[in-house]
Amino acid sequence: MVQNTLDRCDTGNTVREDNTNTDLNLLAFFGRSPMLKGTDGATTKDKPATAPNQSKAAPAAEKQPPTQKPDTPVNDSKAAPPVVETAKPSDNSKPATKPADAQAKEATKPPEAKEKGDHRHHHKREKPDAKSELSKDLPPEANLKNGDIVFVSNSNFEEGKAIQAVSKSPLTHCGILFKEDDNWYVYEAVQPIKKTPLKDFHKTDGSETYLVRRLKHDDIVLTKDVTDKLHKYLKSNEGKDYDHLFGWGNDKMYCSELVWKAYYEAARVKVGQIKMVGDYDLSDPVVKKQVELRYGKAVPVTEPTITPGGVYESKLLKTVK
Repeated sequence: MVQNTLDRCDTGNTVREDNTNTDLNLLAFFGRSPMLKGTDGATTKDKPATAPNQSKAAPAAEKQPPTQKPDTPVNDSKAAPPVVETAKPSDNSKPATKPADAQAKEATKPPEAKEKGDHRHHHKREKPDAKSELSKDLPPEANLKNGDIVFVSNSNFEEGKAIQAVSKSPLTHCGILFKEDDNWYVYEAVQPIKKTPLKDFHKTDGSETYLVRRLKHDDIVLTKDVTDKLHKYLKSNEGKDYDHLFGWGNDKMYCSELVWKAYYEAARVKVGQIKMVGDYDLSDPVVKKQVELRYGKAVPVTEPTITPGGVYESKLLKTVK
């Protein structure tokens, strides 16, 4: 049938099945390739060619049943989502299925999450307990690193008592440690901002207790470049006045503000959550007295602020022993 059709085509040439010089345009017209020929000159996967304007079409090849994978619908235009787990259906219910992405999430859960399930998400992160970590002695100097944050607790002065009351923390002061010329110093915001030898740090009446905190991933975050930036920032603020009004400016600062800004400026790390003055409970009599001494009736309730306890509670820090 194909041969007859080719012979009848008005092209001026007679086309033969074994003629390799056949007009390619004619062959292309019938959808036949001269490169891979079977016994009829068509590719093994080509459909039989049909000449235009014929009253009778060439008989179609016998259709073979489509090859399909098990459980794949023949006529579906979209593949069904993969079924990972199928519960045994009851008589009156459809089988419960779990999509693949849910199984992937399940597989990536840490072991403890799998055991506890969703209950772990309902528990608040426990805050570190400064009171239990405070000690009369600082950690051995061999355990210290540049950039460590040192905290002090001392309630033997009115401002310290007010800080403890408003922050709900025993911590009253903090600074940043750096080793220079084989000696450890604390950069701290007192009057004025300065570096103090660690051995003399915040020594008053002997009732002080201390603790030291450090970034959890300091070996990654505190590269030499970042550590140098941190050190440079602290040095650049030496000599500035202490801010008794606890404002969020750069011309003068208080202790925890200096620590927070130093880390943010050097590493874009936020060691503690910034709050507004109005977020704190100012009703304690000791706090009220200090507020009135500083602000009178014009309390700056929208002023950003951070306390030593707020820095200590940062989830980015760990305690140095």
